[in-house]
Order: sequence, then C-alpha cells, then structure tokens
Amino acid sequence: MPWTRKTVGNSGEAADAVAAFLTRLNRAGAITPNAGNVGNGTVFGASADTNGVVETWTLVCTTNGGNGVGVFSVTGSVSGAQAAATVGIPYFNGIVSFTILGGSVDFTTGTPDDFTFDVAATTQNWEEQRGFASTARMGSPTADPGNTGNGTVGSLVGIASESATEETWTLNCTTGGPTGVAIFDVDGSVSGDAGSDVVVGTPYDNGRFSLLITAGGVDFITGDKFTFTQRPFEYIFKGIGSGSDEIYIGYKEKTNTTTYFNWDIQGFTGYVGANQFESQPAYEASLYSVQTDGSFDILIVENARRIIVVPIIGSVYGQIYLGWILPTATPSQWDYPILKGGDSDIATDTIGSTGASHVAWWKDAQASEIYDNSSWQLNSDMWPYEFYTVRKTEGGDLPLIPVTVINKTSGQFAIYGEADGCYYTDADDGAITIADSIIDDDEFFFIVQNVFRVGNNNLMALKLE
Repeated sequence: MPWTRKTVGNSGEAADAVAAFLTRLNRAGAITPNAGNVGNGTVFGASADTNGVVETWTLVCTTNGGNGVGVFSVTGSVSGAQAAATVGIPYFNGIVSFTILGGSVDFTTGTPDDFTFDVAATTQNWEEQRGFASTARMGSPTADPGNTGNGTVGSLVGIASESATEETWTLNCTTGGPTGVAIFDVDGSVSGDAGSDVVVGTPYDNGRFSLLITAGGVDFITGDKFTFTQRPFEYIFKGIGSGSDEIYIGYKEKTNTTTYFNWDIQGFTGYVGANQFESQPAYEASLYSVQTDGSFDILIVENARRIIVVPIIGSVYGQIYLGWILPTATPSQWDYPILKGGDSDIATDTIGSTGASHVAWWKDAQASEIYDNSSWQLNSDMWPYEFYTVRKTEGGDLPLIPVTVINKTSGQFAIYGEADGCYYTDADDGAITIADSIIDDDEFFFIVQNVFRVGNNNLMALKLE
C-alpha cells in the first residue's frame, strides 16, 4: 500500500495534499535486492510522493545492523543524495517513502548490501472526478461595468467557508475617495453583512477571506462595487478497484470562521457531474473528520480499493477510512461493500472536544457506516473493539487481529468483512504506545490511537506495505 506522511498548514492544505497524493502520476515499482546481499532483511512499501519524478533509487548499507541500528544511504538518480534511512523505521523524504526491515541476519557494509527500485509513470489507483482546491476556492473579483474608480481587488485568499454551498460576496463602496479614505462594505449572499469594512489600501481579513483593494488613477465613488464567489473545497474520486470496479469517495470542507475546520466525508454509489456534492448518489450527511486551521502532520495510506487518512494534530489522532472493505460475501451477494469511517458524527466538533461523539471509526459504531446494498447502515460495529480486550497469548505474543465490520441487532450478528490493512492491537497495560511500531512476519504496522484516548482497547495497528 503506497503511503506518505506530510506536514500541512491547515485542514485545507491537508485536503489538497490527499488529492495530490491519490492522483500523482509516478509510482514506485518492485524492490530489487542485490544478489550478493549478506543481510536477509527486506524493503517494502516503496512509494513515490506527489512530486516524485521518473528515476532509480539506490539504498546502500552504511552502518551494520538490523532494526533500529542499521543505516542506509538513500540516493535518487535525479534527486541526488537524501537523508539516510534507519532499518526498522518508516522512511519518507517528501519524494519517496519505504521501510527497510531487518531479518535474521544483519545488514552489512562489507559488500555492501543494497537495494534499488524505480519510479515511473503508471496507472493511477484513483481518478479525480471533481476537485476544488483550498488554494483556488475563491473566484476572481469582477469589477462592476459601471464603476468610476479604476482601482483593483487583489491578494484574495479564502480562509474558511461557512456555508455548505457557494456564496457570492459583494464589495460596495460607501465612502468615495483615494487610498486611506475610500471604504467598501462587505456583504455575503448567504452570510449577510460581514460586520467589518474594507479601507482602500489597507489589508483586509474577516476570518473567511483576506484581500487588498488598491486605488487606481481615478478615485472610487459611492456605488462602485466588486463581486466574487467563494465555495468550500471539495474532492470526489473514483477508485479503480480490481479494474472493473468503480469505487466513489469524497470529502468537502465543513467549517466556520473561528471554531471548527472539518471535512464532510462520504462514500457514493456513483458520480453525476451536474450534481452538487450533497446530491451525489447515496450522499448522507453523517460523518466527519475533525481538523484544525493550524499546522499538523497527515499520514496517507492508499490502494486501488480504499484510502486511510490519519491527521496527527498534536496528541490527537484523527481517523478516516473511505472505500471498500474485504467482504465475506460474494459479489453477487453484495456488489458494493463500501465503508465510510471518521472520528465524529457531529459537524461542529473541535479538536479540543472530549465528548463521546469524538471517537475513531474502528472503535465505535457512531463514527462509521457500511453501505448494505441499498442504504447506509448506522449500526456497523467493529470486532473485537466492541466486545473484548484481547490480551497476550499463553506464549506471550500480542496478537494482531483484522478489524472486522459487523452488524449487531437483537443479539444477532452479521459479519460484513475486514477493514483493509487495519488490525486490532492491545496496549498491553502501557507496554505498547503510539510511539511504538510493530514488526510482525516481515510486515510493518504504524500504531494509531482512538483520537485522544490511549491504553487497552484504544490502539489500532495500521499496516504500511
């Protein structure tokens, strides 16, 4: 599963980063170990990032050792030398990602041990059906044809969109004059008066957008005006699945000016280009990703069937799963096994909220829904989180158990299938934390927590491969 981890400036940048990663043109190919390698470890999960170029990457052992000790140099044939990679620790440099895992025989600098892989143009897992980026969700200001003043509106940047649909803003001159004198009133078609005016020549910011009106050679007069349209960022993608599948997912800005900066996360049963986001097939407003307008890290894991996104906002780990699960039913029994999972069923939750509604999709039914042939099922639970705390085996091993989507009604259970790449793990009374990673059978698992909750029954192992 290709993956990456990025630092973004806010929830809008996170939306754009996910879209760019899903639709990147170049992808990493198979890992080739040197036939003379002494160490019998492996490299897996090689993935090209958004700005990955066509080139060959070479990893060469520079410090003997296995997990946590061995070190490899990382060099791209075009990108050149990059930061070194430590064995057993996920590596990402903004261009490529991978994990080197030690085996029963340590890597050595003697030969030295090395691996190569190519990045090349190939078929994408996801196709963008619609995309309104956070950086381009403000339209161009249009001057009224009857304006007397020939000044302009520039530096227009969208900060947040309060309404679920687009909104047209009008800047109307109420006091004519030159720079520092002329004043424009600000009104929204949905929000009404913005409550603050624009002084020509002075940067303006009302929490929803910022701009600067610059005077021209002819002063503005009362009645001069400009208009522009603001809309929330939104993306809709089609996953190619096994080739014949069409898997539709999407997310859209759900925010206001000062408090919450979230995503409306969705699964669809199709795509209609003429329809608004809220009118796409099987749209249902119910689940959200709680984010922020500040800087944070975002982990993205994707394959052709589903995407997983983990916003890591300080000590809070957001949770998103959009796409197909691995179903127990056959295609003829269940032709569209899509799951949407978030970390709240309340659009106005904030990062600081600690209520029961702010919970990981894999932990509580109120944060996930499964589409069961004709409708979204609100009571899709996750086993074993819903019922048990799984502890060590008699041999002292900590089991990794696939997160299984079930439906419990009237004491009966329907088993839908497994959430792809997601595994139950226990904290072992604090022995395992989110700062740890798990290596099991030559596979690497990144530990995430239940939003702000840690401890037994509140951790999940996300496979990076």
